[in-house]
Amino acid sequence: MSESNLARVDPDPHDKYALETALRREPDNAELRARYRATLERINRTTLGLSTIVVPELSYPLYFRGGSSDLANFDQIFGLKELSVPLARAPARVLDLGAYVGYAAVYLAHLYPDAEIVCVEPSPSNFKSARLSVNGHELGDWGAHFTAGNEDAVTQAWPVDEILRLNGWDRADLIKCDVEGTEREIFADRGARWHQEAQCVTVETHDAWIPNCLSTVQACFPEDRFDRAAKYGRLFVVTRLMSRRRRSR
Repeated sequence: MSESNLARVDPDPHDKYALETALRREPDNAELRARYRATLERINRTTLGLSTIVVPELSYPLYFRGGSSDLANFDQIFGLKELSVPLARAPARVLDLGAYVGYAAVYLAHLYPDAEIVCVEPSPSNFKSARLSVNGHELGDWGAHFTAGNEDAVTQAWPVDEILRLNGWDRADLIKCDVEGTEREIFADRGARWHQEAQCVTVETHDAWIPNCLSTVQACFPEDRFDRAAKYGRLFVVTRLMSRRRRSR
């Protein structure tokens, strides 16, 4: 970044708007991005209520709640870019299981502007129809845990097949799953059509909280039919080999 541009940015890290203006001029400037991220962190630690994140690659701002885990989730999606999985074909239908505040959906809509996206939140019990009650948290609002409850429970859950049917889909091409440990139950049915027919499935596994999450997910995707990445960032990622063979003909 040139000295003239540096001079136009208010040195006060609280001047969020000056940094946003500078980032629009120089979207690839790592120093500016680091300064802007530090400003967001300061806001997150000192301010309650809604604030905005403005990044030059998006034409609209994102909201985050001060004092929450929103900013950490933003870092995972837009900073680490864990969902930038190379695909040979853009997905037409994306299913986001564990959408939180929607940052992943926004990121995927930016990558695949023609895709339909269905978000499920909260989604830890998509493996069955039930009424759910909160029974714990990890990482603040980001990691709510749910358990099957009685008729007084306030959150309705559906099986993944039913979610697809309710949206008029026969399948999803790309499935993103981040459900704070309940992936072990969601992927308990190894032959379930909803994940076997997907082009790509990404799962953040949580063995540190719930044992055998990764092994349960891996068992659904045998290596003779799926290309299995050991880890892509914190994600277990698979792509269906049948799709690749068809594209190579």
